[in-house]
Order: sequence, then C-alpha cells, then structure tokens
Amino acid sequence: MSNLLLVDQDVISIVVSAVVGPKAKDQYVAIPTEWIDFTRSDFAYEPVNCSNELPRILIDYLRSVFRQHKAFKLLIVVTIVINSTTRDLLETEIPGSPISFAKQLSSIGWASSCLFFSAEAIAPYLNETPFNPLLALVHRLIEQETLLINFTQYDDPRLVCLYTKMKNILGDYIHGNESSIHALKSVCAQSKSECYKAKAALEIKINLLACVLKQP
Repeated sequence: MSNLLLVDQDVISIVVSAVVGPKAKDQYVAIPTEWIDFTRSDFAYEPVNCSNELPRILIDYLRSVFRQHKAFKLLIVVTIVINSTTRDLLETEIPGSPISFAKQLSSIGWASSCLFFSAEAIAPYLNETPFNPLLALVHRLIEQETLLINFTQYDDPRLVCLYTKMKNILGDYIHGNESSIHALKSVCAQSKSECYKAKAALEIKINLLACVLKQP
C-alpha cells in the first residue's frame, strides 16, 4: 500500500521538486496511466498547465529491475519522420546502424535500439532498384502520395505491391461501412425532401400574403 503515497499531492511536490527543480513544486498532478494497448505504468505526473518547460514524469515502482533478462528484452524503437527533425535530436546519432538507410540514435537504458528514418536519411538509396521492402514502405509513408504514378519509381515492384495492399484495405473498409453510408444517404434524402416541403409551404404563404396586400 506504500505505493499509494505517490499520488499524494505533497509527495508529488517532493518528487517533482527533486527531479525537475523547485519551480515545479505544486505544478504537477497525477494522471491515469493505462495506455491504448491496456498495459499500465505505475504512476505519471503532468503539469497542471501545459508548458514546454515542464516535462511529464513517468514513475515505475519496481521490486527489482534488470538491464537484461532472458524473459524480457528492451524494446526496439522505430521512428519514421514525415517532416523536419530538430538538430539536437540528430546529435544523438551513434555509429553502427544495422540498416544502411536508417540513423541509429542513442537509447542506452530504455531501448535496445532506436532506428530513425527520414527523407534525408533514405534519399541516397532511392536510386537502387528494386527497392528494399522496408525502404519502399518508409518512402511511401514519408511521401504520403495517394497515387503510385506520382513516384519517380512508379514501376518498382515493391511500391506496386504496397499500393495494391492499400487498394485492398480501402476496399474492405468501404465494404464494411456500406450500411453506414446507406443510412447516411437515406437521412440526406429525407432531409432534402423536408426542405422541399418547407420551401413549398413558404411559397404558398408568400403568395397568400401578396394577394392580401393587393386587396384595396
């Protein structure tokens, strides 16, 4: 039960004052820690007011911790960037990336590796044919082109395969939502009909009013 101390507001202030600084005292609250995949962390604190100066804090309250264990391995992080990247992040690059068109960023203690893909990183490899499967995927995700023909390498078999998969996925999605689309069309048709009725009724009233005004 001692872990419940970590949600006490005074204890939160003690923690954040130590790890962030005195200015953070009374600036944090505990927040829910269940993630989208239904896993949980122990505790998380975030600033009461959104601020670029105060980071979120994640706390795991563990009985034991190991850097590596046969039953548990540090995760691998794959990051694909569509737009720009800050210089300070790129400065964390370390040599020895296992993938030639990816940068490897420092991840000591929190991930076994952090692979970073960007337009700049993959550019020197876009003349290779056929594309490496991962290179084709990353290139597609970065460019976000809706049409295959917009690529210089539009006939690359790996890109063709990806766009075929996209077509099938979108087809299944549309098919699965046909009932919703049909219902929406029915609502639109009914609304259109009601608008016509209202317009006709309004025209009748206008005509009657015009007749009344014309009478001596």
